[in-house]
Amino acid sequence: DDDELATIGRDLLVIAVRDEIYRRLAQRGLGDRDGRRLVWWAVARRRPARERSVALLLLGAASYFAGSGVHAWSALSAAVDADPGNNLARLLLQGLHHGMAPERLRRVAATA
Repeated sequence: DDDELATIGRDLLVIAVRDEIYRRLAQRGLGDRDGRRLVWWAVARRRPARERSVALLLLGAASYFAGSGVHAWSALSAAVDADPGNNLARLLLQGLHHGMAPERLRRVAATA
């Protein structure tokens, strides 16, 4: 419901929460049936720009870690469009642009 999405969206704005989710994504990935994917898409569709940006960042990171550059690029670009101050999304886009391998990014992110 909208109240739950609002709570999740606000929680994603907490850098420590975002970073912990990012680190865990690097370690374990995100399966096709993982419920977080659906929740983050809902946040991306229905919440304000900054919250949408973080949800798209996490979706993009999960795609990048899984080796799906096209999906990662799309989500990360949308994250930056929603919030130009989303520096992690910008860094991941630079990694994609320069051909950084998903395995290398996963190793770095998992230990951050």
